[in-house]
Amino acid sequence: MGARMMYRMSIWPQVEFLNNQFASGMMHIKNSWDENIVSIPFNFDLRKGLVLSKTDIIAKPTEFKISKDQLLTKELEKLKSSTSLDYQSLNINDFSMMTVKKEGLAFTAPFDVVYGFRQIVIPFYEIRSTLNPQYFPL
Repeated sequence: MGARMMYRMSIWPQVEFLNNQFASGMMHIKNSWDENIVSIPFNFDLRKGLVLSKTDIIAKPTEFKISKDQLLTKELEKLKSSTSLDYQSLNINDFSMMTVKKEGLAFTAPFDVVYGFRQIVIPFYEIRSTLNPQYFPL
């Protein structure tokens, strides 16, 4: 009789925002056959029962991208100028996962074994005009 293979998978949610209309966060998945943690952001309209894409949340995509890139660049430069090393190797394209927090939109870089998740939050007042008014203000 051969040896049995043992496979494991863990999934845990990280809820970043929740009210009676909206839920947002990340699902983190780790399994025994892959070294990396897979993280999937979610933005959910609780009233309609819909998973929202970036295009549902953002009303003016071109204007949003310009503002987002400028704001992420500015914040990343500040973080890189500090004595901490956790943001040194990142560029704005690394912040690809978008979730909603009470303070604004959060952009998160993938998990790093040494530094964990690195996140930059853009306050709503900086980008409100580019967001879908159906969902904002929350």
